[in-house]
Amino acid sequence: DQDVKIFNYTNQLDVLDSLIVDLESVKGRAKNRFAKKADTKGLMTNTAIYALMAEIYLWRSAMREGRNPDSTWWRDDAEKVIEYSQKSIDALAYQEEQASANYGEDNGNETEDYGLAANYGINNCNLIANPDLTNHYNNKREQITVPSYSAIFGGSDDASTGNSRESIFELQFSNSDKRSTGVFAGIWGYNNTSTQLLVSGNAILKLYDNETKMNKDSRTWYSANRYVRQLETDLDEPANMKYLNCSFQFSNNRITANPNPNTYAHWIFYRLTDVMLMQAEAYAVLGGNENFKKCKAIVDAIHKRSTVDEEGAKSAGTDRNGYIKLVMNERQIELLGEGKRWFDLVRWAERRGGGVMPDPREPQYMDGSDGVKAMVTEFLNSTYSDMESPLKNRIKNRYGLYCPIFYKELQASNYQIEQNPVWNREK
Repeated sequence: DQDVKIFNYTNQLDVLDSLIVDLESVKGRAKNRFAKKADTKGLMTNTAIYALMAEIYLWRSAMREGRNPDSTWWRDDAEKVIEYSQKSIDALAYQEEQASANYGEDNGNETEDYGLAANYGINNCNLIANPDLTNHYNNKREQITVPSYSAIFGGSDDASTGNSRESIFELQFSNSDKRSTGVFAGIWGYNNTSTQLLVSGNAILKLYDNETKMNKDSRTWYSANRYVRQLETDLDEPANMKYLNCSFQFSNNRITANPNPNTYAHWIFYRLTDVMLMQAEAYAVLGGNENFKKCKAIVDAIHKRSTVDEEGAKSAGTDRNGYIKLVMNERQIELLGEGKRWFDLVRWAERRGGGVMPDPREPQYMDGSDGVKAMVTEFLNSTYSDMESPLKNRIKNRYGLYCPIFYKELQASNYQIEQNPVWNREK
């Protein structure tokens, strides 16, 4: 019977439940490291599994709270985020301890390569230390390199950088193996004479007290600086060169980049500061003064590593929502250009949830429209203020946060698969 629907939709929470059951069954049973560094960072290890578990629990916590805030289950999931993010951090530290002791194949001592670790009292979160850049910035000294970015993002043909001790899991590319990527040269980096531009300097500037402080943050030089001079064309818009292994020069109050475009840089899925910020987000959503202190300590440690004046992150408020936004703001700066931001916004909107209408597919829940509208107002409006009304009309409920189903998928099912309600032209 052509009228019978043979395709059943799986509830989002059921999908996450299934993934968690699978991961819980294998946690702690992987290798801590492999003989080769590229395998340690390019294959699933204990630290990578725990990082994945922390993120999935973070998403389930958000969705559970958005659909049923009166339940305590979302709090249980947030506690799991704290547990598994710490397990990931501890496993990564143990992995580095083994590597530094030359356990197995001798891969070199990364601590010697990248300088002493910066530790701000967060257990096992030994970040790659950056030098004090104040004098470089104030005196416009030449050829500045930042160890954390050189180690974490700088890829080269001989793989002398990348796969750093802060890396947890990354997709490997190698000239010797003839595995290259066009992602960085074609989208984030140089493609002939064009550079991928970020939409607005305000997206980053609004997170700082002033532009001088923004330019002193090493991360903005690589991924959000508004004064980057290209090889052939001056650009007065933000350019993202995070994966291009750049060194920088100061001249005429501008930062001049001498990029070395590279098609062998690895794509990072998880790294230490990402997991630290997952843990900080979990502390923020649980709330309470002690949890807020732990959240702020993590955010400040990450911020101080990349900021020359050793100040903590700019506060976003003193209540629960303010601390969640504090983490969101730091994730925007720390992980910009790494494919995380939109998903962070979706998770934030899902956690807010609410709405005045039942969900079109799951009427036992509200449609999440309150969270969507708040997300547009609190995060997108500063950059896309002229589009606030169209955004709210299109992203009207939680279904607007997700892609339409590809039309060929609909055709292949003889239209027994129904289109995402927000994107259904017929309605």
